[in-house]
Amino acid sequence: MSAPYPGDAAWFEAMRGFYRAVDRAVSRLGAACRSCGLCCHFEDGGQILFASRLERLYFGATAPAPPANPDGPAELLRSGGRCPFQAGGKCRARRGRPLGCRLHFCSRPAGEFSEFWHRRLKRLHESLGEEWRYAPFLPLRSAEKQAPRV
Repeated sequence: MSAPYPGDAAWFEAMRGFYRAVDRAVSRLGAACRSCGLCCHFEDGGQILFASRLERLYFGATAPAPPANPDGPAELLRSGGRCPFQAGGKCRARRGRPLGCRLHFCSRPAGEFSEFWHRRLKRLHESLGEEWRYAPFLPLRSAEKQAPRV
């Protein structure tokens, strides 16, 4: 089975449908973003944001360009410890943000809810013939072949 590639619309539609389902479930859970921006400050929270290849490709196809930084997104994270797509407490890349961002709740831990959606994401990758590799998001994003903007 061949793996998805940026020019193939099937993976993109599958990811869009997956994220819509996640967002509906989060809404039913009653978790809401307070726009405080704390979740985007990785170093302060001792966190690393992980994502799969399809998440990175989807993000690349939907997110705005990061702020200019000659050293790239990984260096921006090291220098400031925050996501380069966060501005004024809000996510500038909300539409394409990875599952880890969607399931990070300031008010309560996601626990089993998060585990459920991560298992579904892994099954989605498998159904598309995509190798499951969950790795740090921002440093790898710049190295991935970017999908065309949609």
